[in-house]
Amino acid sequence: MATSKKIHPADAADLALIPACKKFTATILKNNKPQTTEHPSLAAARIEAMRLNATANNGRKALVYAITDEGRAILVPASYGSEAKPEPKADAKPEPKAVAKPAKPVKAAKPAKAAKKAKPKG
Repeated sequence: MATSKKIHPADAADLALIPACKKFTATILKNNKPQTTEHPSLAAARIEAMRLNATANNGRKALVYAITDEGRAILVPASYGSEAKPEPKADAKPEPKAVAKPAKPVKAAKPAKAAKKAKPKG
């Protein structure tokens, strides 16, 4: 049973700023020095992060940041964008819905056996 973690209001506000960002960075620590590259899109930064992950031998993962117009860096979670479902196209046909099978009838319970009467001692 999976539980969804409640997101902090400040984190939700940061995540809401990501779509408006026009610069993104991919950063990893290599040889105790940060290696950062700047990209024009989130997709490009994520591709670079995967490339950096493949070349790093220190077990660290590259981090992707969205840079706001004011210069503020917002960490982009790896799961960002995976929850969003693509919007259906206007000319797309709706998917057919699955037809539910009728439920099987429930069998009647067998009657319980009558208890034996106790014999009088005599």
